[in-house]
Amino acid sequence: MNSSLSRFTLLSLCALGTAAVAAPPPADGQWRGTGGAALSATSGNSSTQAFMLGADMARLTTQDKITLGGSANYARGEVDGVKRTTANKWIGFGQYDYNLTPQLFAFGKLALEGDALVDLDLRSTVAGGLGYKLIDTKELAFS
Repeated sequence: MNSSLSRFTLLSLCALGTAAVAAPPPADGQWRGTGGAALSATSGNSSTQAFMLGADMARLTTQDKITLGGSANYARGEVDGVKRTTANKWIGFGQYDYNLTPQLFAFGKLALEGDALVDLDLRSTVAGGLGYKLIDTKELAFS
């Protein structure tokens, strides 16, 4: 039990550290983003094909921030001649942050998602609240 707790603590600290490593984009009002795609295929006693697609973009000013993103994941496998879809999920989101003070901000978020494997046509999530910028420098941001 102690070993499991130690591993969990170490993994949590590593995840927290990597979340804070990326430098924030400059607050110049320009859109910036990242995107990626992955394709995987295997064959042998069984075969699988998987495709993943994702993108995130943000526009940051000194007063506010708009974040948009989405991802899709589709996978199919065949075992003993039986083909099955093993993943068929998508998600899209948008978030607006408004700076109330240099450290405190208010935010609103909307997320939409679907997952055909669990018969989820559309789930919408609306969130809002306050956030606090623990670290906010040109080199490092963590809220």
